[in-house]
Amino acid sequence: MIMASTFDFTAPHDERERQARRLAEGSDDAAAARVLSLCPGLAAEKVKVAERIMARDPASADLLPLIRHLDAARLARLAAESVGKPERANLVLEIARHAPASVRPYVKQIRDERVLAAARAEAPDDWIAPLLDAY
Repeated sequence: MIMASTFDFTAPHDERERQARRLAEGSDDAAAARVLSLCPGLAAEKVKVAERIMARDPASADLLPLIRHLDAARLARLAAESVGKPERANLVLEIARHAPASVRPYVKQIRDERVLAAARAEAPDDWIAPLLDAY
């Protein structure tokens, strides 16, 4: 098994991919998530590690580096399951940063100003008037 601390980011592309795949097959999901999040491509490996983390603990901070690599449908389901659960606040924030439309249906349930600000990114024009009124 390859450890994240021995992952060679300076190795040739093919070798980096081999190392990342071995890391994704290992048991250290936290290290795999951190390394994979920094590697271009490897979508299947990123999803595989994310699914293992979600199966173990959807509120795990280990999942956060992979959020931006997950598809919109998966993020929408994850947001629906996570809004309103304080232990998943950082997860909802990360989803809002990378897929704001996934959390928009739940803005009335969200109290975290950081999440609300992220959800406003690329929001529809009909959001403008209420925000100006509130200002």
